[in-house]
Amino acid sequence: MVKNNVNKSYQIEEIDKKVMDHIYDYRITTCDVLKNLFFQGQDISFVKEYYGKLRDAGYLASAPLHPCKHYYYLTEKAIMELYNHDKGASFGFVVEQPLIETYCILDFCCMGNSLRKKYTYESIKKDAPELLQEHISDDQYFIGTKNNKLIIGWVIVDHQLNVDRVFQRLFPIVLKRCQYEAWENLIMSGHFAIAIVTSWETKAQELRKKILENQQQREGCGIEFSQNTKSVFDKSNNLFFPFQTKDNKTAKVHIYIHVANDLKHLVLGQKSKRKKIFRHK
Repeated sequence: MVKNNVNKSYQIEEIDKKVMDHIYDYRITTCDVLKNLFFQGQDISFVKEYYGKLRDAGYLASAPLHPCKHYYYLTEKAIMELYNHDKGASFGFVVEQPLIETYCILDFCCMGNSLRKKYTYESIKKDAPELLQEHISDDQYFIGTKNNKLIIGWVIVDHQLNVDRVFQRLFPIVLKRCQYEAWENLIMSGHFAIAIVTSWETKAQELRKKILENQQQREGCGIEFSQNTKSVFDKSNNLFFPFQTKDNKTAKVHIYIHVANDLKHLVLGQKSKRKKIFRHK
């Protein structure tokens, strides 16, 4: 919610610009993420006070992530003054369904064992425009490194599907991209990854077991586990699940599994709203 009593005399500092650049890239952020990226060593109350400063200056506003937590986003003032944009659908308050995906890529990149960055449309267009294809989504990408190798990845969200259905989603993601030369080169050279964001540690364990079972059949894709809670996996393990292209080439796609604690509240809240709507029809 945006306050009306805006502090018009506020002078933007370097840390403010870094924070707002971060929100510009991810569309939203949370108190936990700001603490992890910019205010390590400070307590949550300090971060909330900092948000209040930018809110009173008219640059940030908040909305419920779920009943127990809020997210922060850029106001129209920030978008127009700092980034020369008119207010549009890609900025500001995020509606329900995109909020889940938006939160998951934020949490995966900024709260995992290794920090990664969202690979924005603007960055892809500048760095690798050949990856922008008409039938390939240009959102939900991240960029990072693994074994000193550049990795471009795609984030998928587990909307409480069973393990088999989550696992089956991996293959079309790779096959679809292999239809394009630039993507196929990226995938076959081991520079592509898929991140599965789930809400439960038990689900992450089940996914790991599923991939291990497939590893015994054929080699294909490496897997790493990333969690913002206590580690329950040995992340040094090199696990594989089978994937082959149509011409029987083996694709080396890295798989990350990340547990986002707030995802369960988002998904359950969404299901609860649907039930209420259904009852009133």
